[in-house]
This record gives sequence, C-alpha cells and structure tokens, in this order.
Amino acid sequence: MSKKRILIVDDSANEIRILMELLKDDYAILAANSGEKGIALAQGENKPDLVLMDVTMEPMNGYEACTELLKLNSDLPVIFVSANDSTEEILKGFDVGGIDYITKPISPEILSTKVKVALEQVEMNRTLSAEKDQASGLVMSALQSAGNLSVVLGFLRKGLKVTNVDELGQALALGFKSYNLQSCVQLRNEQGSKTYSTHGAASALEDELLNRMSAIDERIIEQGKRMILNYESVSVLVRNMPVEDEVRCGELRDHTLMMVEDAHSLNLKVSKEQQLSTNRNSMIRQALEQSREVLVEIETIQKQHKSRNIKVMDELFADIQVSFFSMGLTEDQEEQLTSIIQEKLAKAMELEDEAQQLDDMLRGLTEQLDMLAKNS
Repeated sequence: MSKKRILIVDDSANEIRILMELLKDDYAILAANSGEKGIALAQGENKPDLVLMDVTMEPMNGYEACTELLKLNSDLPVIFVSANDSTEEILKGFDVGGIDYITKPISPEILSTKVKVALEQVEMNRTLSAEKDQASGLVMSALQSAGNLSVVLGFLRKGLKVTNVDELGQALALGFKSYNLQSCVQLRNEQGSKTYSTHGAASALEDELLNRMSAIDERIIEQGKRMILNYESVSVLVRNMPVEDEVRCGELRDHTLMMVEDAHSLNLKVSKEQQLSTNRNSMIRQALEQSREVLVEIETIQKQHKSRNIKVMDELFADIQVSFFSMGLTEDQEEQLTSIIQEKLAKAMELEDEAQQLDDMLRGLTEQLDMLAKNS
C-alpha cells in the first residue's frame, strides 16, 4: 500500500527539514517554501492527503493559503504549525477550516499522534459520507413535515428518559443534527468531559475550543457562521448557522438555546444520580463484605464449639467409667448408669448434627454474599 502524502508549507528551510526528518519514514513528503507554491503543489498530480501549514509567512500567510487550498478541495485536512498558541490564534485557524494546531518547538510524539489521528479522521469521514448524505435528506424531510419546534419537544421528551451522560450527549447531538446544523456537543461533570459530533469524529481543535469554554461565562458567542452556546456543564459549537436568513437564524438560536439549557439541568441531575448510585453500590459492597466476615466468624466459632463439646463428652464418659471402681456399684448398676449416660451422649450428638445443618446454611449464605459483592 502506498504511503500517505503530506505537504509541508513553511518559509523556513530548517523547519521543513525538521518535519521531513520526523515524518519521512511513514509518509511521502512534499514541501513548499511559500503559500503560493503550496497551493500549486496541492493541484499537481501527487495531491497531498494532509497539509502541515506554517502560520507566519510572506506575502501569503498560512491562514490565507489554507482558505485558498480549501476552495480547491474542501475535504483536505490542514494542521497549522505555529509558535503562538493563544485562543485568538486557534480561533483564526478554526475559522479558515483548519482541523488542528501544533505549537513550536515541535514534539515528535505530538506531531506523530496528531497527523495519525487527522488521517484516520479523514478516512472515517469518507466512509461515513454516503450515510451522512442519506441522513441529511431524511433530516430535511423531517424538518419540513414536523417544524422546528418539534425538534425541541422531541429532545425534551427524550431527556425525561435518559439515565446516563452518553444518552444525553447523543440525544442533544441528534437534536442539532435534526436542524441540519454541523455541531459538536461537549458535556462536563466531575469525571471529566466527553464530546459528541454530528459530522463524524470531532477534530482536536474543536475539542480544545470546547474545553476552553468551561472557563467562560457568556451564554452565546457568535462569529460569522459559527455560534457557541455555553452553560456551566454543556457547550455546543455550531459551524454552519444560516446567517444569510436572519429569521431562520434567530429561530434556530432560540430553539437550540432551549435544548442546551435543558441539557445542562439534565446533565447535573444525571451526574448526581450516577454519583449517588456509585456511592450506594460502594456502601452495599462494604455491608456485604462485613456481613460475610461476621458469618465466617460465626461458622468458625460453631466449629470450635462443636469440637470442645465432643471433647468434653469424651472426657466425661471416661471419667465416669473410672469412677465406677471407687463407687462400689454392682455390675447391673454400672450397666444401668452406663446406658443412661450413653443415651444422653447420643442425644447430645444428635444436637451437634443439627448444628452441622446450621453450619451448612451459614456456608451457603456466605457464598451468596460473595456473589452479591462481586456483582454489585
């Protein structure tokens, strides 16, 4: 199988050399020392599968070059390479269509991982392309027949039934997909964050941007076709708001904000219930383990008690037989006393057998507690 081709666009020969050394074993490398040459190479016979784009170049910077490249091939993944990792720079890269951002000096491990993930994501998106087209047609049909508000009502109904964070994230992403909005949904709780996307896997850049929203108080952030809806535990990034239709854009803003607000409340509720369930299971396991330990101790005491009783009875019978010699009893009297003692000892042994049944019951109960503790 032929190697994937990577186009490196950087006006620094040294930076190109560094990237080539890191990638040449796994990929076929194309290189250009300006944005214009990079665009020309991307249109050649050996079209690249991914572009590593330097940001600071003259006369055409990386953002401008990326814009022109994506006009020619909107599916071409572009990863920006820059020494500046500010949120403003990341937003610029996102606005022009970049899928990720690598900061200089370059870490070989981070470079390798991000390139691999980006190429895998492209393949995944290609595989899902036919399904997405079919789903878009179904979504548009549903919108025309049910209306915009029905999507909100549908989400609210589903929200009453969700039992975990995954169900909630998928339901919210589906709500945005029903509006034909390309979106990324991130839910956050004490265990961390999880991102759900309506258009294949979320890019690393989208995930990073949503993570940063957790520290921002604004509910709605809009810039061009991009809109971010933001609550403490939920953030949604929309890529394709229909800004050319002011009325529809306003309706979508209102309806989607309702869903995000409800999702925030549901996320807090579900997360709290999951934590309570975890604590409850932990307490149950602890109680079962303590009960098991008590039963084991009881069983041990029972065995010790039985052993002592048998020993005492044996000693008693032996002592009585020895005493017969000093009591001056006739042979008939000795036989009579011996018969009485043996009868009582036999009854005592019967009681010990009944105690054995109790031991068996305790052992069975201990085994059941073990199974419950493992499954709780």
